[in-house]
Amino acid sequence: MALTEERCAAPGCENLSTRRGEHVIPNALVRALTKAVWASGTYIAASTSGGAEAETDQPLYIKLPCCAHHNSVLSKHFEERGQKAAKQFLGITSTHQPNGTTAYAAVPLASAPPLTSEDACEFGRWIVKTLLLMHHPQAVWEMSGFERLTEPVDSQRAHLPEAVYADLFAGNVPRGCHAWIAATADQSLTEPVVAAPRVPLVTVGGNAGVPSTLGLAARHAVDGFTLVLQVVWQPDALVIHPDEETGDAVRVWPRPRAGLKLADLRVLSLEDGAKFWATFAQVRDLTRFPVGRTAVVAKGLWWVSCGDQANGHRFYALPRVDSRTRVDAVRVFAEMAGLLDPDTNSRQ
Repeated sequence: MALTEERCAAPGCENLSTRRGEHVIPNALVRALTKAVWASGTYIAASTSGGAEAETDQPLYIKLPCCAHHNSVLSKHFEERGQKAAKQFLGITSTHQPNGTTAYAAVPLASAPPLTSEDACEFGRWIVKTLLLMHHPQAVWEMSGFERLTEPVDSQRAHLPEAVYADLFAGNVPRGCHAWIAATADQSLTEPVVAAPRVPLVTVGGNAGVPSTLGLAARHAVDGFTLVLQVVWQPDALVIHPDEETGDAVRVWPRPRAGLKLADLRVLSLEDGAKFWATFAQVRDLTRFPVGRTAVVAKGLWWVSCGDQANGHRFYALPRVDSRTRVDAVRVFAEMAGLLDPDTNSRQ
């Protein structure tokens, strides 16, 4: 599907898109997954623009109309090093062949080297960029030119302020981004399990929190599993993931730790995996916090905010807090993770 007649998705840009535009999940990474991880065969483009299913020889692509300049910015600041770190994390190697082609292979995950601190940072930046651009109102989900109409609907992806996209197209991670990863059992092998959200996002300074989640098959086998990427945009808030507290999920932004390795993740059951997928609920106008205090968003907490005082972090617990113990646990966790430092939400 050519995008040359579309205006570039970068806010304020008057240029027309290149023919291919921006591949939200880099084409090189999709090719590596197709060659080394995913099973060969045809794909089904469900509910195409013609209203019928169609078999294709390519997996799902997510595209954005994008001019050459902004495509270069995204590549330089997010994708070149980010997808390299992603392939290392997924245990995919690439070798250039004498005939000019590239051969891909999946190494045993235990043999894949862990990500360094710098690589983990690039991995986290790439995850944030990818999952936020999925919400751009001009995003096109297609398979071999067949545009998918069933997923996602606009109401699920078009609630990010223009400033968020402006930051991304300038090569910056927008303020207020949080990202985690988890490994879950492959739901494609059985009926999906449905779970209720556990953490309602809030509104801070007029900005309602937005969650975004994406699964990538990490190994294709009967006992395969899926790597699930999850991002929350919630500026001026401290977002604590319940699965991070239990060790079932790993934070990759902000402050990703060195030594990230896919083989170290516990593969969650279908039930626990479904809970991870549905962790956050976007609830508009539920609770509004003024700018100047940091809202705490976590499971089991209602209406808690904290202020960064000269003599330390002071917490303000409003009505409907489940327990004082829970508030103390959040405070300790936040301080240990360094998430309450003044530069927590600065661009990194």
